[in-house]
Amino acid sequence: MRYIWGILLLVLVVSPHYIYGDSVGQLGYKVMPSKIMEGTDGIIQVYSTTAGVDLNNLIATSSDSSIVKILGIEQDTAQSDYTIKISAINAGGTSIALAAPGFSAIEFPITVYPNNGMQQQLLIKTTPSVFSTRGVTQGYVTVELANSGGLPTVAKQDMTVALTTSNSDIVNLKDTTIVIKKGDYYSIGRFAVTNDGQAQIYASSGSLQSVSSTVNVNTVTQSYTIKTYVYPNMTDNYENTDTYVIAQLQDSLGNPVIADSNIPITVQINNATAPPSANLFNANTQAQSNALSTLACQNYNFCSSNSLIQSNAPLYIKKGSYWGYSTIEVGSGATGLYNITASAKGYMQSTNSAQMLTENNQYLDDKYPVMNILPILATGGHELIGVVHLENYTHYPVIASRNVDVAIDSSDTNILSIDNTMISAGTGAALVFANVAKTVPNPVTLYVQSQESTPIIPVIHVPSAQSIHLAADPLIPKIPFNTSFPLALYSIDSSGAAIPFTKNLTPMITPRDTVQTEPQTIVAGQSISLVNSTFVKDGSATLTVSAGDLTTSITMQSSSFKPSAILLDHADQILSNTNATFSVEIVDGQQNPMIADKNIDLQLVSSDPSVLEAQNSVQINKGSYYATFDVKSKNAGTAEISLLSDELPLSKFDVTVTSYTPTISLQSTDRVDPNYPFNATVVASYMNSPLANLAVGWNVTGAKIQKQDTSTNSDGKASISLVSSDPKSVSITATVSGGPFTTTTASKQVTVNPPLQPVSGAHLANTTDSLPKPFTVMGINPIFLIIPVAAGAAILVLKKRDMLEGISEKIGLEEKISGIKERFTEARQK
Repeated sequence: MRYIWGILLLVLVVSPHYIYGDSVGQLGYKVMPSKIMEGTDGIIQVYSTTAGVDLNNLIATSSDSSIVKILGIEQDTAQSDYTIKISAINAGGTSIALAAPGFSAIEFPITVYPNNGMQQQLLIKTTPSVFSTRGVTQGYVTVELANSGGLPTVAKQDMTVALTTSNSDIVNLKDTTIVIKKGDYYSIGRFAVTNDGQAQIYASSGSLQSVSSTVNVNTVTQSYTIKTYVYPNMTDNYENTDTYVIAQLQDSLGNPVIADSNIPITVQINNATAPPSANLFNANTQAQSNALSTLACQNYNFCSSNSLIQSNAPLYIKKGSYWGYSTIEVGSGATGLYNITASAKGYMQSTNSAQMLTENNQYLDDKYPVMNILPILATGGHELIGVVHLENYTHYPVIASRNVDVAIDSSDTNILSIDNTMISAGTGAALVFANVAKTVPNPVTLYVQSQESTPIIPVIHVPSAQSIHLAADPLIPKIPFNTSFPLALYSIDSSGAAIPFTKNLTPMITPRDTVQTEPQTIVAGQSISLVNSTFVKDGSATLTVSAGDLTTSITMQSSSFKPSAILLDHADQILSNTNATFSVEIVDGQQNPMIADKNIDLQLVSSDPSVLEAQNSVQINKGSYYATFDVKSKNAGTAEISLLSDELPLSKFDVTVTSYTPTISLQSTDRVDPNYPFNATVVASYMNSPLANLAVGWNVTGAKIQKQDTSTNSDGKASISLVSSDPKSVSITATVSGGPFTTTTASKQVTVNPPLQPVSGAHLANTTDSLPKPFTVMGINPIFLIIPVAAGAAILVLKKRDMLEGISEKIGLEEKISGIKERFTEARQK
């Protein structure tokens, strides 16, 4: 009997419990701002991406504290996440490691961007850069101030720039010092050419790296020019990537001309912004530092003190042809923008050198073919007409992942019949050859079969009379958007040399919605005319310049002093009913963070305030580049956040809010007597873990509410006390909400027992007479004696073991015994 009581007590006392499965949590993080700038502070938000696994005791380290230093770690106990305060000390890359008990440790890279507003460089340009001894002798040298990203920037104070030349017998500087005034971004000096040859003009200022530009003065013995083409003009510096340098013999009109003898070509490649010591190629170099460069200089006319860039074959234009080509091999480590010029003794050099940009990128793909067309001469022979290369969808050159056959169709194969062209695997470009007719009665259109291609109309030249042409060239290297700059206009003769204008002219520059110019009159005998112009279009545009019967075109690219875009950053996982931290930052045209020169007010609009509720505005202060603000997430869903500000384009970002669905159960008795008190309890959990402090709403019909809990306790429970009032049933609904959890409901129907019905006397007489009399003790059913005796015995045992109070609370023992007593009394009275 003692063991039976023990089992009964265990059943009463021991309540159901949950055993949780072990789960390794995953960490999520977000750096704010995402493009952090050196010399500024930021934050890293760290949170658990595993539901039901709380984050505590986070540890964070930096692999290089000279780049990013950890300042402190703060926990938001309400949301169980962390904010790491960091200081971006220097530009560069490092990594951050995160670890916490119960979580898988992670390490991620972080990049600190340079403060372009603090770091500056000089840019230099000479106009014209090529002279002849029988043409214009006056020129301009312009020095421009730019940030480390190459964008123009205004001087914060007057900046004196010293000008020097490598050979004063060739170049005579009219101005040896120029000043970039406070608030300006460039200054112009003058020079004169006195003898044939080549000379450098250097510009230096304080601690800034000096820069140089080359001036060539040719003694013209031929009226022809060596024109340089480089395709593709953007490449990477991995795996010895090749690009093609092509030289054409042309007259002053740009018409190809047949060479009457073999013409050896010398190629010069200079870093576009570095000082002379950094130039990779120099045709005048006499001694080379290694055997490879010496061999290239002697045999190929590629002279280099740096083996990272070299030629694979000699370059010359053969007798009876008008073109020649070679490849330039770019090795790993050669990065930057390079000016490439081909020249030959006794021939004019093109006024504009070709450029090649090398970067530390490498992409493998098999699309899309893009063709660069060359000027074509109608020779009736087999000619080089262009270069085809591969680009990806962002228009960045890629390396062929396989052999790619490029189909190029001609609208008239009788005039221009294209050879089969293939870009070999592991390369990025191929030459395009074609059979060209001697006569061209109709224009020809070429079609490169590619999703990204457009029809190409090649210019097929026939010999024409030489004449004077108009040249247009901005004096400054980089043109800021919506800022005035000088545009140089000058005429060139059949040799390509600048010559004085022969008559009075009034230039007209179009389109007017792209560039605005002040009225200008060119006087006969004038060497160079400077037209004050303003580029009012942000980006690239082609301008047409007309003066009398002279016409030319020029493509220019504008840059901006102002931010070009807004970036919005936030945690990848945003839970409902939380306060999420967002950041906004401004970037320049190259997508680098930039310092605001004034307060920038941003207006914020949420497309669905029921999902995300954002404040109306946020301000990026002058001298900063980002700002943070809190957004209230409400319900699961997706909302669009729009950012609007004066002088900035509209920016829109989709933000998704997620929530968890809890497990909800409603517990109560299934049946109840009329007008009888009873309780109901709702239990909320997630992954077998109780959910505390969730809001609970009750909806009851058929009963009177005596007492109710409005939130769950530490066990995830909330109770309600009721008294049944409906004769048939009671309906109970509990709605649980709050935190990152979806609003969830649970319902229960409780049946009300029908009342006892009295029995009529006649029926009772008939039935009782025929039935045996029940056994009684003094007229009382003995069952009513046994129940209280057993209950008393149980109470005595529990009292002795100090267990009565706990058991009675769990099963409502006192209420049950009281009910038994009342029924016993009623039975005895009857």
